[in-house]
Amino acid sequence: MSPLVILLWVSNICFDTLGQVAFKFAAISPNNRDGWYYWLDLSKNIWIWVGIIAYIVEFLLWLAFLTLVPLSQGVLLASFNIITIMLVGRILFKELLTMYRIIGMLLITSGVIFVGMS
Repeated sequence: MSPLVILLWVSNICFDTLGQVAFKFAAISPNNRDGWYYWLDLSKNIWIWVGIIAYIVEFLLWLAFLTLVPLSQGVLLASFNIITIMLVGRILFKELLTMYRIIGMLLITSGVIFVGMS
């Protein structure tokens, strides 16, 4: 893989992870959870806007990435996002890493390594 492909891939992972984390922070922060007030509180939350902007940037990076790699390879490499999101979720939100999740992470990592070697 060329340095540009690697840069786009890593940037895509970072912005996707940022978007997921921002949406999680936005979802857990509103105090009022009744009906429309929840959505009003959510629309005023900075994290929802960070998430939306991160997803827009991630989408543009994804399009640039796909111009340089075959779709089948790009989709497999994109699955690495799941691992970073799980690890960040563990660190920031104290979410559990069960045995099945760890096995899944190892299988995804193995797949990404094999795809990267081809």
